[in-house]
Amino acid sequence: MLLFWPTREHKVSPATFKGLRGMAAAEGGIKADDLIISIPRLASISLAPGARCPCPAFVTPDYWRAQPWFVQMGIMLLHEQRLGAASRLSRYIEQLPRSFDAPVLWTPQQLQQLQCPHTIHQATVTSEQFLWALCAVRRCTFSGPYIGSSLADRLRLAVLVGGLSVANMVLGLADVQRTLSAALAVLLFNLLYELILSRSLKQHALCPLVDFINHSSASK
Repeated sequence: MLLFWPTREHKVSPATFKGLRGMAAAEGGIKADDLIISIPRLASISLAPGARCPCPAFVTPDYWRAQPWFVQMGIMLLHEQRLGAASRLSRYIEQLPRSFDAPVLWTPQQLQQLQCPHTIHQATVTSEQFLWALCAVRRCTFSGPYIGSSLADRLRLAVLVGGLSVANMVLGLADVQRTLSAALAVLLFNLLYELILSRSLKQHALCPLVDFINHSSASK
């Protein structure tokens, strides 16, 4: 069973439709503005812009930096798969399709039938496991604007700035006006960065359950 975190507030649940798996509305239906589903960040494979290699024992940092985002996510997925039951994502990985029908997985004879030298050259590879990981990433990955910090992080920053401002005034290091101006500048800069500047960047994630909503695949 893939549901390995509390789901009482979810408005959908896994279901199959004539052999195809997906998500069905839970009992009671879905109302306007309902939160349909919520997935913990740690239950996904997420890739932030410029992220460091999370598995340096698996691939070198230099190789990691040279790869496009989908190869990096494939590396992360393959690393988690190799961990087996020790991976926090093992139950999600079990739900991913076991095979894909893509040119990179075809036999040389099948590729020759394309009669397209460029495609044949691009598809000629040997690592079946790595190709499976790449196919899963390309098929099931979601992307969206990158937000560098969570609401809890922002609240902690606000508390820290407030504490420093109070200490600054109590110790007489600066007058009230300068202290409040500096605190406001810090908060506005971080708000501007989070809401505007960081959204020009994109992050990618493999999300359990969520990909059932947007992709059709066999349940076996």
